[in-house]
Amino acid sequence: MTIRTTGMISLLVLAVTLLAIPFIPYFPSPAQAATGDSVAFVANQLGNKLDRIWSYTDGQWLLYDPATPTINTLQRLEIGKGYWIGVSADSVLYFNVDPFYKNLYKGWNLIGWLGGATPIAAQEIAYTAGEDAASDNLGGQWVGQTFTTYESIEMESLSLRLMRRGTFAGTIPFYLATVAGGVPQFVVSRVVFDIATVTTTWPGAWYTVPLTGVLEAGQQYAVFFGTSGVAPDVNNFFTWIVDKSNPTYGEGSVVTSVDGGRTWVTRWDLDAMFRVKAKVA
Repeated sequence: MTIRTTGMISLLVLAVTLLAIPFIPYFPSPAQAATGDSVAFVANQLGNKLDRIWSYTDGQWLLYDPATPTINTLQRLEIGKGYWIGVSADSVLYFNVDPFYKNLYKGWNLIGWLGGATPIAAQEIAYTAGEDAASDNLGGQWVGQTFTTYESIEMESLSLRLMRRGTFAGTIPFYLATVAGGVPQFVVSRVVFDIATVTTTWPGAWYTVPLTGVLEAGQQYAVFFGTSGVAPDVNNFFTWIVDKSNPTYGEGSVVTSVDGGRTWVTRWDLDAMFRVKAKVA
């Protein structure tokens, strides 16, 4: 994809192309914008270079063919649907969104019309299956899970699979931190989580911890909590549920610390249950 600085998106269509685009077209006049006649607008832009537009909706093929207007069954391009647009030569199709354009290959074009504003993509980073053990966080041991981002994201929620035993109660600090050398480095945000409502039944349950933050693309981050000062007691503890028998999350691992987070050990033999929900920043 090539980025151009203009006031609209310009789609360079080359002969027969396959593409999915989540935007409505740019309407140069208020009248066109009011009617939203996007099929006719696309036809007007492409002129005699337009072959046909196809859509498959509710088990039926819908057709727009400029050469045979009396048999057309496709009248409008609707939000959330895909469209194949065939053209016979290079042309440009404009869209009313943030400025950029895409170079396309020859072929048919699959166009998805998803609205007038640039959508914000959602992203989930997670490891949610294989729970078979409890993290070893008795008495002063801190436990975390590292993960990797591939886009700049704004973290909206964090869910962890947690459990407690006995009379263990109170509040626990949770941290979001950058990672260097596979272990937590600089804290990005911190919250205090009341564990009084956490289940005492195996294998724990999912709880939302209100950690948020803007995370950079291509970086590793860690979520961790500390239980400094808690006396070791196999009958009274708080734990993060992990996969010990077959950990397969390849973008991070469990990390532990026995000195309040000053030094860390990477546990490649464990992956903790977590789910980060975010939107692309």
